[in-house]
Amino acid sequence: MKHAIAATAILLAAALPATAPAQTVSADFGRRMQTIAANGINMEGYHVGQWEELREDFAAMLRQLPCNAARIGAPMIEWEPANDNGDADSIRWEGFGTDHIFVTRSVNRIRRMREEFGVDVWLSIWNLPDWLLENPNPAGALHPARRINDIDEAAESICALLLHIKRQTGVEVRWVSFNESLQQDREDGGWGGYNTLLTADEYIRLITKAGELFRRHGLHTKWMVGTLSIKPSELRQVREILADRRVRRHVAAVDFHGYDIYDMDDGTIRRWGDYFAKSRIPALCGELDNYKSDYRGGDWAEHGMMTARLYNKVYNDTRSVGSFPWFPAVPEEASTYRYADLHFFAHIPSGFTVVASESSDDDIQLFIGDLLPTGDSVIERDGAPEFRRFDTSDHFSAEPATARPQLSLRGPPRG
Repeated sequence: MKHAIAATAILLAAALPATAPAQTVSADFGRRMQTIAANGINMEGYHVGQWEELREDFAAMLRQLPCNAARIGAPMIEWEPANDNGDADSIRWEGFGTDHIFVTRSVNRIRRMREEFGVDVWLSIWNLPDWLLENPNPAGALHPARRINDIDEAAESICALLLHIKRQTGVEVRWVSFNESLQQDREDGGWGGYNTLLTADEYIRLITKAGELFRRHGLHTKWMVGTLSIKPSELRQVREILADRRVRRHVAAVDFHGYDIYDMDDGTIRRWGDYFAKSRIPALCGELDNYKSDYRGGDWAEHGMMTARLYNKVYNDTRSVGSFPWFPAVPEEASTYRYADLHFFAHIPSGFTVVASESSDDDIQLFIGDLLPTGDSVIERDGAPEFRRFDTSDHFSAEPATARPQLSLRGPPRG
């Protein structure tokens, strides 16, 4: 049976069977790859900006999972139900839904997330009002793929919302994005544009115009370029967008989603990773698909292995600088994925540096980092990182005495 093991060079793995032969895991601390910039969660249930300000089970999730950011939706339909004044360079506040209940709940939610939990906000856009769309109700489409009819007006609407949030709360939204907005070529599946589709040219226009408006109004929010996956046609469009130097100054990262990475061919993943290994703009996994393994049955350890395999691909192969698990609900005490995610969140903090690693057995997949959550080097000699070799038998451990028992992956107590 294949085991996917994620490791931090000290100890971050589920126990191997006692009968497993010794394996050799190598970590080269002189070959640093990427540094983790952000780990957070998707607040599913808030993707269109309504409901309560911050339901208790979502608040519990923020308390349980150590993260520095959260991705939520923007209530764009309620924010500007009709064009405010027909001038994308002039905000007429009377034309915006500043008092709409969905807007006020969103604003207050952002305030609470920052004040009570200290997390940055990533505001993602799924839906736009009909007046901004060429095809508000597309017929016969596998996915909505709605097209914007006025890019400049869309940029103004987004800018006005970010400015309103800042004025009301003192909180500046860290990132903004359109969800899964690039469309794949037909040979890659043809998916994307959920719910709004943007071409590479439209993205360039949108980010350039929005960046101009952000600067004018004193906003420092950066863009995430939203893709569904990492297919070749998506990478082609990402490269085209990031080739524009006007755009690069306004982009924080490229957001890809991990729904098909479990079974994707290694070549496709490697091409994506090779590009971002050299790009000045990083990529991160904005929707990490590990919750689905919970639906497939198995105990916490089996789920942990599936989750580890995904983390391995996301960090080692795609070179992601962060991940945002997609939770359909708060992890309950008995949930198999709560334990796995608590484990990964706790030991892959911002500032964690992924380093080159390999295993003597293809059945063991791992990623290793040379920074502890404290920021100390894991293995150091004369002040410099050192190549180190770890041997495993009935468990995965690090030598010499750098292993910390509390870092082992443990599931719920047995009844």
